[in-house]
Amino acid sequence: MAKKKSSKISVSNLLYCAALVLGVVAVCMIFVAAFSVKRPLLTDTFTGLQAVFGYKSGDFTYLGFSFMNLLTYILLLAAVIFAVLKLCGVVKGKAFNFVVAALFIVAGVFFFITPNFAAYGETYKTYVDAVGSSVALGAGSIVAAITSICAGSLALVSSFVKK
Repeated sequence: MAKKKSSKISVSNLLYCAALVLGVVAVCMIFVAAFSVKRPLLTDTFTGLQAVFGYKSGDFTYLGFSFMNLLTYILLLAAVIFAVLKLCGVVKGKAFNFVVAALFIVAGVFFFITPNFAAYGETYKTYVDAVGSSVALGAGSIVAAITSICAGSLALVSSFVKK
C-alpha cells in the first residue's frame, strides 16, 4: 500500500485563509456606502470610491480627492497581498505576522474615521455648515472596519499557534 501523504494544512494557515477572506471582503466594501451627510431635507450618501477619488455632479463638487482615504485602501491591499505571500510560503517568520496584523488593524481604524478624512468641496462644505448637518458612517465603512480588524486579529493569533 502507498503511504498517505501528510497534509500541510495547519491551524496557522487556516487562520491566515480566514484573514485573507475577511480582507477581500473589506476591499469589496469600496463599492458600498461609506458615509452619509444628513441635511434638513436630504441625505447625501457617498461610496468608498467617491470618498477616495471625489464626487462631482455637473459643476458642483461634493468631494475632492482624499489621500488619507486612499491610504486606508493601500494599507488594506498591502495586508491582503502580504497574507497571500505568507500563505504561498514566499515569506516565513512570525515577525511578518505582526506586520500583516498591524496593516489590517490600522486600515480598520482608518475605516472608522472615513468621514473625517473626506475632502469636502468648498461650496458643499459651506452649505452643509450653514444649514446644520450630521455625518454618519455607512454600512461599507462599518463592515470594512470590522472585517479588517478581525482579519488583523486572526493574523496576530496565527503567530501564537503552534501548528
